Amino acid sequence: MTRNPIILIGMKEAANDPIPLLSAQEFEARVKDYARFSHMVFIGDHVFIDNKDRRITRRMIIRALRKGTITGIPKWDASYSNWTGKMHYLGTGTNMTVVCAIQDGVLSVSVVTAYGKPKG
Repeated sequence: MTRNPIILIGMKEAANDPIPLLSAQEFEARVKDYARFSHMVFIGDHVFIDNKDRRITRRMIIRALRKGTITGIPKWDASYSNWTGKMHYLGTGTNMTVVCAIQDGVLSVSVVTAYGKPKG
C-alpha cells in the first residue's frame, strides 16, 4: 500500500516566518534612500525635548541620516517589528549619532534618539 501525499490548498503562510537578516550596508542604504526626502523621516517631539541642551536641530538629524555611516550592525526589535541601528555623522561643526529604525514595507525612517554636540 502506498501513501498519497496530502496537498493543502489555500493555506496561508505561517505568521511566524523567519525575518530575513538585514546587513549593515543594506540598512545604511535604505536609511540614506528614505532620508533623501525629508517627509519620509519621522522625528518625534521627544527627541528635541530630551536633547534641548544639546542644540540638535531637525536639519542636523536629516544631514546625519543622509551623509552618516552606520556603526555596528542593525538589530531586530521584535516588540516593534523594525530594525534599529546607529548612524554616525562627523561633519563641519557636528559630531553626532542618530539612532533610527526602519520597518519592512514602510518607506520611512523613525528617529529614536539623537546625541552628540555641535562644536562651539
